[in-house]
Amino acid sequence: MRFSVCTVFCISATAALTTAARADVVEGVAASRPAFAMMDPTGDGSGIDLQLPFSFATHDGDGALVRPRLAAQYVLDNGLGAYGVLHGAGSLGAETGGNATSGIGNFELGALYHTALAPALDLGLRAGFAFATANGDDLRRLTNLSATTLARPADFATVAPGNWLRLGVSPTYHQGIGFARVDLGVDVPLTSRDQLGGDTLAHVNAGVGVALDHLTVTGELQTLIQVSGDQAMDTLYTAGVSARYQLDHVAPYLAVSMPLGNDVTGDFLAVTGGVAMAL
Repeated sequence: MRFSVCTVFCISATAALTTAARADVVEGVAASRPAFAMMDPTGDGSGIDLQLPFSFATHDGDGALVRPRLAAQYVLDNGLGAYGVLHGAGSLGAETGGNATSGIGNFELGALYHTALAPALDLGLRAGFAFATANGDDLRRLTNLSATTLARPADFATVAPGNWLRLGVSPTYHQGIGFARVDLGVDVPLTSRDQLGGDTLAHVNAGVGVALDHLTVTGELQTLIQVSGDQAMDTLYTAGVSARYQLDHVAPYLAVSMPLGNDVTGDFLAVTGGVAMAL
């Protein structure tokens, strides 16, 4: 199953780049700026993004996990910028006895740098910290970890205990109506309150998209990899598709994603609603 999903993703990437190469001969088409729902915001411009991913079991489940995420960043004309991200999580349904459970994640703050390497190739760099603000008892922590693992595994450091250094690089290729991005990131624990926060993690995200006038459609893949640590952790994968509609300064979007792996493929689904506002 994993092979077939990766094959479909590669075919989608080839189709998107082929369409982009032909876009120069298409008249009357205005492409929006590259935008993704599941990728790192490193390569994005100035803006505010609010998203609400809801994750639930596809079989024998009557509860849901929600992971609100509010991100803001500002980039100056010289390419320098700053960003901040607030993370949260909550659960509803039978899994918590019918009661709502909620908690916050680690608050992120850092610096950005954008530069154009070529007319069709941009580069975004990020260096920041995830501060140990995640709270709650064991149930709240489990809710936070589960919601993040299902919807945004690349952000695992935002719910793991302790303070983290987060580094990332995001090259973006755009040609005509097509675009593609790769995120490469590493998360290094600086302090840890217990064994869950002592592993160095890396993530590799990839996405392709096509923007036709106001509508943007993307295919995206997240991968979380354990680089070092005493306790082995399986590599996590999540693949999805998204669509957004660009208005004057606001762009609502919807994404559907699924964790991949021998034990979870087809068992869970995440539906994300969000709105992005350009500054």
